[in-house]
Amino acid sequence: MGSIDRPNRIHVVVHAALAIAGGLLLAACQTTLSTSQQAPTDQQPQQAVEAPEPCPSLSARELEREAIEMLDRGESIEARRLLDCALAENPHSRRSASLIRQLDADPIEYLGARYYWYTVQPSETLSKIAGERIGDSLEFVILARYNDIPVPANLVAGQRIKIPGDESPSAAVPVTAPPVPRVEPPPVEPPSAAAPDAEQMRSAALAQEQGGELEAAYRGLQAAREADPEQAGIDDDIARVRAALVADLEEKAYASELAGDVNEALATWEKILTIDPRNIPAQLSRSRLSR
Repeated sequence: MGSIDRPNRIHVVVHAALAIAGGLLLAACQTTLSTSQQAPTDQQPQQAVEAPEPCPSLSARELEREAIEMLDRGESIEARRLLDCALAENPHSRRSASLIRQLDADPIEYLGARYYWYTVQPSETLSKIAGERIGDSLEFVILARYNDIPVPANLVAGQRIKIPGDESPSAAVPVTAPPVPRVEPPPVEPPSAAAPDAEQMRSAALAQEQGGELEAAYRGLQAAREADPEQAGIDDDIARVRAALVADLEEKAYASELAGDVNEALATWEKILTIDPRNIPAQLSRSRLSR
């Protein structure tokens, strides 16, 4: 049998070692590639879901008041959160629904493309202007957005703003002749009618409640109770109408404060206290505004 000399034997060994090393390297690369292709599937990043911030422990009315003050300062994001909380507390709140609608709506679609220029007078607020020029002081939010005013509280006298619609011309003062006195015939006494009974008074008051005439309804129910205190459920009717009337007057008082009409706000708080002497917001507001 032939023999392989030493140099050739070394050459063969080296080639064999290189072949083995190459095979191992190829297998390692395939394993790494397979692992890298599977890694994204096995290690998907998980996004943390933030829990919504809980609503403050306030009534819907208090939440709305806080939100209005924030909107006046231009803090619309936090104000929107409080309004959502208020609407969850009282789904029938027209005030919260109106303010949220103003935050979401397109200002031009909401107020219209036609406008005229108005110069802000001393001591005027955007809320007061909205009440006088648009008809609702709470629409200061959409009016601010209509004019690209980020902070309504920063409105200053002399500033020119857009008011939606057409400026109404000042009405001419008619010149009238002095009235001619006329002699009135003596009044004819109408036939005396029987006074309405307590049930009729109560029915009329409840109809006024349905029509939104809360003050008249409250007075009518009180009169019906005086006429017949034994009517079943009359006290419940009075309590319900009184609560609705107080809530309505509170809304008017807050709106007057926001518009800068302190005297009107104070008068409204006083009226609330004649209806509900223990009303805490009215007591605090009267004390604050009287200082």
